[in-house]
Parts: sequence; structure tokens; C-alpha cells
Amino acid sequence: MKFIFLVIAFLMSSSYLKANNKIICDTTYLEYHELINQAERYYFLNSNVDSSLAYYDKAFEQYSFIFLKDLVNAAQICVYERKLKFREYLLKGFKFGLQIKHLNHFPLLKTLTDDLFSDTSFMEQAILNRKIYLKNINYEYLLKVYDLGIDDQIKKSQPDEVYAIEKRRNIQKIKGWINKYGFPSSKLIGIDDKDIFKNIGKPNFDIDNRKYKFSSKIDYYTTEDKSLSNTISMILLIHNQCTFLEFKEILYTAMLNGEIHPREIGCLYDNMYRDVNSIFYICKYPDVQNGLFYLNLFCDYKKFSIDKEKVNNLRSQWNIVEVEVDEKKKQFEEKYGFKLFYGFWKCM
Repeated sequence: MKFIFLVIAFLMSSSYLKANNKIICDTTYLEYHELINQAERYYFLNSNVDSSLAYYDKAFEQYSFIFLKDLVNAAQICVYERKLKFREYLLKGFKFGLQIKHLNHFPLLKTLTDDLFSDTSFMEQAILNRKIYLKNINYEYLLKVYDLGIDDQIKKSQPDEVYAIEKRRNIQKIKGWINKYGFPSSKLIGIDDKDIFKNIGKPNFDIDNRKYKFSSKIDYYTTEDKSLSNTISMILLIHNQCTFLEFKEILYTAMLNGEIHPREIGCLYDNMYRDVNSIFYICKYPDVQNGLFYLNLFCDYKKFSIDKEKVNNLRSQWNIVEVEVDEKKKQFEEKYGFKLFYGFWKCM
């Protein structure tokens, strides 16, 4: 197993993946993530605003799909540094799921809502960008993910040994979907939005209505609209502690396509070490001394003695920024009102 992991690491560091006897060259999202990582390093470690924004701009200009969190982070930097460019980043964000209501969750951005609402030019373009976003969503796929997520929540109450079988079935079903549609993520099925189907005149399909078709006992289950990502699919993957090993090539290919963020992959990797129902694991996970990502909110990292060098080395193989940058970002949240972490369990 260690050998397999090292081979995967080599493939990643060499920026290619061999699959189906073909070489898939790195012409996609590895560079995107490196540009964003550089933007974060320049700002949070070096306080170099102009260089940071230059890297953000290069990523945003080169790629048709942008992770919404990156646009929002760039906008927050601009607001804090009193640069008007925040309007450009927010406006572009509407192409990837942003709504004015999201700004209320950001201390640095919520004061802008009244001015933006009253700006006719901004709102007209925002509405047009929103239409582009809604047009790009695969609603058929999203509904399948909703239904499987709801079914998974219902079956969680079964005995562990029975639920373990159900989880494995879910994984096989998701693999089939990936072969047909692609990876179920915000790029294909949009970010979490309780009212997404209402936008196309089908409110009964929205999750807070849809779930009652299956059960009246899962009131708690809903989307995480503050996450700026798709968490429903992540929950399904998190529930199977073997997901990383079973999906390793799928995850890497999805990352190349911009269909999953590498930090989400790190969360799935660390999920193997949570020891949740471990007696029902069907996989042998790698030696923890190979490193961890430190991206899983419920992994008890105190149990392990992993130095930062190993953590950063593993992160670098998946184009994830160093721990030191994350630590600085947390300081900016605490001191200056930024909000910089998103996704399921804030892994992004």
C-alpha cells in the first residue's frame, strides 16, 4: 500500500496521470491552484497586496471555472486594503453561485450590500451573471445527489454493520455517476442553495421540500448555504472512511478538471484516521507517518506526532498551500474580520 501511495505521489509531482494507457498532461487546474497559493502567500505571509492580486487576476483570467471562495477572498482583501477592485471580483462571483445575501455572512462585505443593491449597473450585470450560473447547473444530476444524500441520512440509523454495506453501495453508485456525468461538485451541480430548484420553477425538488418525500425524521438535514461549495456530495464521501483509497485516481482526475478542490481531497484523506466504525473498514490505509493534511475538523490530530515538514510535503503533492499560510489566515479572521475557510467542515 505504501508503494502505491508513493507512485501516486510521483504522478502528482510530475504533473501527469497515466490512465487507460494514455498520458493525461497537466494542462488544467494544477496551475490554477498554484496561482491561488501564490496569491495567498504574497498577501498573508508577505503583506504584498499588489503581487497577491496579480496572481489572483492571472488565475481568474486563465480559467473558465473559478472556485467561488477564491473570488470572495480576493474581494475581502480589496475591501480591507481599500481597493475598488472588490466590485470586479464580486460581480464575477455571480457566475459561480454568489448572491447578495451571501455578503451578510462576511464582516468585511456585509456593509456593501446597500450600495451594491442601489447600483443599477452592478445589479443588472449580476442578474445576467446569475443566469449564466443557473444555466450551467446539471439539475438532473443534482437531484440524484439530493436523493442519495437523503437516503443515506435515513439509513444512518441502521446497525453499523448494515449501514457499512449501504455506504459501499453508495460509493459504487457515485462511481457510476462520475463515469456518466463527471464528479458531483460545484462545477457541475452548483454550490449549496436551499432554493436552487425554485429558480427553474421546481421548488418541490429543493432539499427542504424533497426530504419529506422520503422521511419526516430528518428535519436537520439541509444544505450549508454559507459554505460556497457543494457539501451534500462531500457528506456522502465522508461517510465512507475508505473513499480516498477507493477514489484516488478519480479524485486526482477530478482535481485536474476543476471538479473538486484539493483541500477537499485532503479532508477525505485525513478522514481515514478518524477511527469511526473502523472495524467495518474494507481498506488498509497508509502509515500515518507518511503525513496528514490537517484539513479534517473531526480528526484527532493530537493522537499523532506529525511534524509540519511532512504535512507540508504531503500538501505540496496535491497543490495545497502550506500550514503556515493557513495559520496566518486564521489570524486574519480573528483580528481583522476576514472569513477565509469554506466547504464541508471548512476544509477549503
